[in-house]
Amino acid sequence: MTEPILLASEELLSTLHGEYEAVYAYGLIGAHLSGAAEERARKALATHRQLRDQLRTSVADTGTQPPVPAAAYAPPTPVDSAATATALAITVERRLVRCWSALASSSTTDARINAARTAQECAVRAMSWGATSQPFPG
Repeated sequence: MTEPILLASEELLSTLHGEYEAVYAYGLIGAHLSGAAEERARKALATHRQLRDQLRTSVADTGTQPPVPAAAYAPPTPVDSAATATALAITVERRLVRCWSALASSSTTDARINAARTAQECAVRAMSWGATSQPFPG
């Protein structure tokens, strides 16, 4: 997202909260994986940190104070194994497909293209964790 969005819209703020949750979740996810899966989680964590930071900048560029993340986020189910960590990764990425798609629909120009591309990348990441394909946008 190289171009600021003109208003701190509900979609922008929702996507930022989704990225906050993703950063938190990937900390839990990575703790239960090893080898190639752990490395994939580390890369996803780095990606979501970068997206979070870009969104915070976009919110600030509207003149709105970016909201702070929650101290903790409750996963939908306990994360206590590689299988539950993988399931959480799929859930997080699928949620973000919806957030980024909504942001794309409410944005213009380059911001729209970047949000749509990011939604696509989240969908691909979900599938890399083993998710089945879904009709776009998630």
